[in-house]
Amino acid sequence: MKAGVKSSVKQKIGDSVTVAAIIIAILFSIPLVTKGADAGKPAFAVVEVNGRESLRVALGEDGRDRTFDVEGSAGTSTIEVKNGRVRMLESDCPDKLCIGMGWAEKTGDSIVCIPNRVVIELVGPEKIKEVDTVTE
Repeated sequence: MKAGVKSSVKQKIGDSVTVAAIIIAILFSIPLVTKGADAGKPAFAVVEVNGRESLRVALGEDGRDRTFDVEGSAGTSTIEVKNGRVRMLESDCPDKLCIGMGWAEKTGDSIVCIPNRVVIELVGPEKIKEVDTVTE
């Protein structure tokens, strides 16, 4: 009977050590995850149509409300910029899911209109112009 009690105590201690190790690993990984997802204020909204950049809008909070029309595969998409945020105001796509995505306001946020092939991505100042590869 005593052997069963010792085994039970060892299991409880081992379980506690395992749970503590998992908690410590989670706590140490939180800064890595949040650092990777740069949730700072974006500098630009980059608009791509058919995979090519067609518009780059500065998102400084200058108080000016602006709208831009871009022509996509399914028609016209109207993009609104207001107070450092951006949204798809109108689109000629059939399902209007892009309009329902609402405001994008953090670096890394994006709005996608698949039928119209329009993508809006908010980028920080460090990603102003990147070159992936150079070919000759």
